[in-house]
Amino acid sequence: MVDGRARPTFHDTLEQALTIDRSLDDPLGEASALNKLGAPQLSTGDGRESAASHRRALELARTGRIPLEEARALESLGMCALQAGDTPAGERRLRLALDIYEPAGAAERRRVRDALSGLTGTG
Repeated sequence: MVDGRARPTFHDTLEQALTIDRSLDDPLGEASALNKLGAPQLSTGDGRESAASHRRALELARTGRIPLEEARALESLGMCALQAGDTPAGERRLRLALDIYEPAGAAERRRVRDALSGLTGTG
């Protein structure tokens, strides 16, 4: 409790950030918040809700030309597809994410390479 009020959860804080980013017409902030909102849903097995957040983040990132948020959304959508048993779609999305991560030198590229390696034996 803070000043007699319940402490906001991580989810509450992200929802507030999302509202602010929307009001400011900030596609980077909005895409980032949506990607972060979808991550816990994916880790708890709620791929449908996670995919909805990541699809919207992907749309914003592509429209706003924000490559790293686009790659994060693609990576997460790939993991959602794998979780749902759609290996070809999952692999396709992970490869698209890797195509963005590699030239940027993003640390996430290792995680995606590992995931792809686990699917194909080669990455």
